Amino acid sequence: MARRSLSAVPKGAAPARERSRPRKILPTNRIALAKQAIILRAWASISGPAGKVVTNAQVGEVMSMAADTVSLANPFFADVGLLMKVDAGYVPTAPTIEFNEAYAWDPEKAAHRLAPVLSSAWFGEVLLPRLQVSPMQEADAVQALAQCAGVDPAYRPQLILCLEFMVLAGLIEREGGQVRRLA
Repeated sequence: MARRSLSAVPKGAAPARERSRPRKILPTNRIALAKQAIILRAWASISGPAGKVVTNAQVGEVMSMAADTVSLANPFFADVGLLMKVDAGYVPTAPTIEFNEAYAWDPEKAAHRLAPVLSSAWFGEVLLPRLQVSPMQEADAVQALAQCAGVDPAYRPQLILCLEFMVLAGLIEREGGQVRRLA
């Protein structure tokens, strides 16, 4: 009797489609944007003026959140330059510390301190030059990000989060299905 592979696809059936692997690091869609902003502030707060190394467990304790959940946001934060990975954990970068400090004075605009970092992130480099010329339909902006990141529509929530981070930083606004540049 011939052995049949468990992973073999029956004759005539299409193989299951695998989710594309992004070429760019995307924000997690398992944590709401507002909570991610608080996590970012927690990194800076715990690190303090001395810029000490902070662990997921320390942030998790302050946030009443599992360390594994905190860790979901870190790859994106590190990739765009909001955190710096070190052996024992992460250290917040200067814009992250400035964001945390500005929050005490003006919570609504504090995240604007993140604008320089986010404008030079891959998604900022894709969208901001285009938006300098004219506003875009949100669907077109998401598609431009998807093309750069090399992802399929399953990643739309994370691409929308890229837009939301840019809104938070005061770089763009989303209104009426359009995206326009502010800064």
